[in-house]
Amino acid sequence: MEKIAKIFLCYAKEDKTQVEQLYQKLKDAGFEPWMDKVNLVGGEEWRPTIEKAIRESHFFVACVSKHWIPTNPQDRKRFFRREIQTALNALPELQLGDIYVIPIRLEESEVPDNLSLFQWIDYFHNDGWEQLLKSIHKGMVRLGMIKTIKLRTQPDYEITKDDVKEIFRNYDFFDSERNWRGVGIQHQYELIEHNGGKVVVDYVTNLIWQQSGSEKRMGWSDAQNYITELNNEGLAGYQDWRLPTLEEAMSLVEVEQRNGYLHVNPMFNSKQPWIWTADRDDLVLSKDAWTVSLSGAVSRLSNINEPYFVRAVRSQILSITQSEMERVALVRLRSRPLKYLDDKDVKKMLREWGFYHPSKNPLGRGLQHQYEFIEQDGGKLVIDHITGLIWQQQGSPKPMSYTEVEQYIRDLNTNRFAGHNDWRLPTLEEAMSIVEHERKNVLYIDSVFDSRQEQIWTADIDEVRAWSVYFDRGGCYGTWFPGDLTSYYVRAVRSGQ
Repeated sequence: MEKIAKIFLCYAKEDKTQVEQLYQKLKDAGFEPWMDKVNLVGGEEWRPTIEKAIRESHFFVACVSKHWIPTNPQDRKRFFRREIQTALNALPELQLGDIYVIPIRLEESEVPDNLSLFQWIDYFHNDGWEQLLKSIHKGMVRLGMIKTIKLRTQPDYEITKDDVKEIFRNYDFFDSERNWRGVGIQHQYELIEHNGGKVVVDYVTNLIWQQSGSEKRMGWSDAQNYITELNNEGLAGYQDWRLPTLEEAMSLVEVEQRNGYLHVNPMFNSKQPWIWTADRDDLVLSKDAWTVSLSGAVSRLSNINEPYFVRAVRSQILSITQSEMERVALVRLRSRPLKYLDDKDVKKMLREWGFYHPSKNPLGRGLQHQYEFIEQDGGKLVIDHITGLIWQQQGSPKPMSYTEVEQYIRDLNTNRFAGHNDWRLPTLEEAMSIVEHERKNVLYIDSVFDSRQEQIWTADIDEVRAWSVYFDRGGCYGTWFPGDLTSYYVRAVRSGQ
């Protein structure tokens, strides 16, 4: 981290005690919070000093409570309302996807209209502090304050000792034998308890680690079985755990012994001094796999029958859970298919959502999306942070009849496309949500998507018609689907669960 994040705390005076506690927590976490009751000194002109602090802050945290709701005309003149407006005036200078204003509710209360655009955090919930840290860390990544490092995630079965030495020097990993001058990675860790499992998030490498790991030592084959069991159980709500590559495992190694006698951050459990990786030196001719000693800060080739511990890992930002989606999504679209959706219903839906249609709603402008393109487990995806949906970036390679669609979706789920098995056809609302009101890269759809899928099927029907969306025209139409006479593409979607 090159800079310390400056965080302005906006609050009502009645909440001073609670916000002072938040101030101290932020300070203890390594941030630079600003609070008028703490930072203003005698003799300073308080109004310009506060406005300057807001302009210089990286994040504006609005601590909302019942005291924010005016009960008389005089309340409307309270200065924290001026602070909010100063922060909102800075929004045009931000890039799409930047995080600056972060409303947090200190209790059950209404959020002011001028802050309702932003997803708020219920700080009074058990995970309130955790969610605030997530927002700040994500914003810091966007601002370049945390430099991310991409490590290899796919196993390599032909890594020689010379290869390892080169890898360590490239990443400057500390290894007491191969690269003792290395300094390792400057991590940004966060310990999270999620769905009954403790995990450590690393915002620098975008990895999520088991906080502990296996309770006992085991051979390399049993380590693979252990991973399978973790995924069957859904540790911490995830089913894409894996053995780390050597690069990922070595990224944990610290120069100093920081966790008892281990060279690893004290946030991790200390019962796993030596762990397996997914990498081998020769899958056919050798019976060795790469291991990492966190006690000796060294990597070794070890016989696959020798017993070592397992610390599983997964790629953090590429797999998004339903609960995480619910915290960031601003628009809730219908996900359940309808068996009877007529033209009147469609026209009403288009008007209610403001979706563009050349004849049914030509003045519609659609949604202001926040798309993010990612690649995960060999699949290309587009995340929409406004609707909370994850889309296939491309879709089916060729058009197909409606009767073939079910098999295509089934194959996606059987093969766990992009690591998931809950793909489905979008509803008409969901499919129309990605229609633009003007052409973008030939079609009426953002250029982040592949342009081959000119028309797509949806899951909604009207007796003998299935609704489809035309990106080449910018609208939706009911299509007769008996038989195999009509063929359109499929662009599958999932809700991130």
